[in-house]
Amino acid sequence: RHTLPYRLDHAPLKLMPLLHGEVDDLYRGLRARAATDARLQEALAAFENAWDRQSVDWSQINAKEAIRTASLLAENMLVSASNGRDNEFSRALTRMRNGNRFPSNDFANIFDRAYTFANNYPNIRHPGDAACVKRDLRKEDAVLSALVFIGLSACVHDLCGEEA
Repeated sequence: RHTLPYRLDHAPLKLMPLLHGEVDDLYRGLRARAATDARLQEALAAFENAWDRQSVDWSQINAKEAIRTASLLAENMLVSASNGRDNEFSRALTRMRNGNRFPSNDFANIFDRAYTFANNYPNIRHPGDAACVKRDLRKEDAVLSALVFIGLSACVHDLCGEEA
């Protein structure tokens, strides 16, 4: 049995994309963008490898690695879209805010908050702050974090593509 990324509405007759179909489209766009840049290709490959590991052998360590590599991919996409340099997430985000590349500053804050989480939660990107931990990560936390970072990466790609 296969789940198609669309449903057929009868009144009026219309083919409607489902959420997982939309996510698949975003990911395809992300892969196409990454294929044009060696640094993005490397970041995407690292995320995909980490995601495979946590999918097969879920653990705190593997979940943190999947979140870490997803956040690095998002950072690389953001820096690339803003014509920035390595390791300058905050400046890249500011350039995109100042260039009105987001529908609102609240939307841009999603990048900032997700990045802050990955930096502050212990042993994702840095030693972090144990005081911020309310509980251990669960599998759905890794999935949600990956969706946020991958979705934001694809958003940056789409924003960048509109100006081309």
